Amino acid sequence: MANSQLPSRHLEGRARVVRSGEYELAAFEYGDPANETVILLHGWPDTHLLWSDVVPLLADRYHVVTYDQRGHGLSSSPQSWQDFAFDKLVADIGAVADVVSPGRPVHLLGHDFGAIYAWEAVCDDDADSRFASFTCVSGFSLDQAGLWMRKALRHPTPRNLLGLMGQLLCSSYIFWLFVPGLPARLFTYLGRREVWKRALGVLSRVPAEKAYLAETLEQDMLGGMRIYRANIGKIFRPKESRTKVPVQMITSKYDVAIRRIPLDDAPRWAQELHFHEIPAGHWSPFTHPREIADLTIAFVDAHRSR
Repeated sequence: MANSQLPSRHLEGRARVVRSGEYELAAFEYGDPANETVILLHGWPDTHLLWSDVVPLLADRYHVVTYDQRGHGLSSSPQSWQDFAFDKLVADIGAVADVVSPGRPVHLLGHDFGAIYAWEAVCDDDADSRFASFTCVSGFSLDQAGLWMRKALRHPTPRNLLGLMGQLLCSSYIFWLFVPGLPARLFTYLGRREVWKRALGVLSRVPAEKAYLAETLEQDMLGGMRIYRANIGKIFRPKESRTKVPVQMITSKYDVAIRRIPLDDAPRWAQELHFHEIPAGHWSPFTHPREIADLTIAFVDAHRSR
């Protein structure tokens, strides 16, 4: 179903089902499995279709894998929000990696909440044996964001307070998701693909023909809500986290969801960290696939697993 929505110039993935605990994940493979494996992680309310214009730019060089996050697209949709906790999402990454690249580290490329839970994965104790690199697009660690918020409140300089207010404003939509009854009514409307395409045009200047949306969009919006409910509290209970996995962060100049200032303390988060800014909005994989692919290629090639 999902791949049939793509224009003919896009690659048809080799579909497979990956088991993660009691749930099934719909995964798609592209390119030669003998090459370095790059796993692409989408956020809310997207599916693997987010990467439709990025995959062809990577697949000639790498073994590329996309999958629908639990609660999205063709993957299982648990009804309990506890089944969307970070440890479950990190286990999903591990399940996919074990199947598509047994015995070899993989590279991660994550966007939005896909990047957020990828941070959880690369901060695990044994992460450097499982992941060769991590490219983070429009995302950050909730631990790191929580620590930055505490710092901003402890040191209320004009810059810190403006940065805090700006990020809270950008993230304010999350709190509306907890108003009883509102999400169902809201997403019944926004979940119409033509409506959401118009919204993406306003929020991120995504041309309608570049907004690749699954037929499951309304269910994905509702199902993906559980990810926020299960994990957003972590930002108020942050802990110090650091990774040995090489990280590059791609920020977007016109991002309506993620501001640059919360990333000021980023050098504390990783032993090796690189920053790049692109002239894009939040949904940059739709609008700037070449820039994302080029930065990913350079980073993966510099950190090959063998």
